[in-house]
Amino acid sequence: MVPPVITALDYIGIASPAAREWETFGPDVLGLEFAGRGTEGEVRLRNDDAVQRLTIYPADENGVAYFGWGVGGPIGLADMIGRIQAAGFDVANGDAALVEQRGVSALAWFTDSFGFRPELAYGLLRRPSTFRPGRAMNGFVTGDGGVGHAVIVVPDLVVADDFFTRVLGFKLSDTIEIGSVSASTTATQGTTRWRCLRFREWSAATDSRRYDFGLTCNPGPMGARKGDGIERRQSEPRPTDHS
Repeated sequence: MVPPVITALDYIGIASPAAREWETFGPDVLGLEFAGRGTEGEVRLRNDDAVQRLTIYPADENGVAYFGWGVGGPIGLADMIGRIQAAGFDVANGDAALVEQRGVSALAWFTDSFGFRPELAYGLLRRPSTFRPGRAMNGFVTGDGGVGHAVIVVPDLVVADDFFTRVLGFKLSDTIEIGSVSASTTATQGTTRWRCLRFREWSAATDSRRYDFGLTCNPGPMGARKGDGIERRQSEPRPTDHS
């Protein structure tokens, strides 16, 4: 297994027919702060001092637009690009407009085996002491771990697990099985299998999250669920590409 370079899940983009509703749902229900609209009509939300954490794009169907993985700096970005290219994926560098849109110093992106779009970035802009939750609350668990944790649904758990551990450098935290499960690459009907992954060492004394990213298997549908205060299921076969 390669050493980890990813340092945080910095941001997430999703597509939704109800994007406009997130302007009120995000602040009023979830306690997120509305951070404005983008040039495509996207709704930007945040749960800490980062300029944006969750962006919802108007679309005809629900889907995952991208995951933004923090890689620490230019050395980490170059390292990750090399790993991903060595694994057989084409990697594109984000242009100036995309970098500005994401609020980072630099980024690169690629399309993985399941059609998801991971982005690798560093330098996410933060404005200290500016976060104002949309409703009265204690706040969110963010900090060094980023926006929160997410779980993606994939049709082949073995392929996904290999990619995230062997290529991206994640470590296994826990395996959760609910129901009867076989040794095959996909779970049988009525069975849920979760693979909980970490990109950091875990300490019971200091970490409030046991895992950073999760994989679960459901042959056919793909998508994501967002944790730490936001939970929204996506189940479309392909993500919407927003660049």
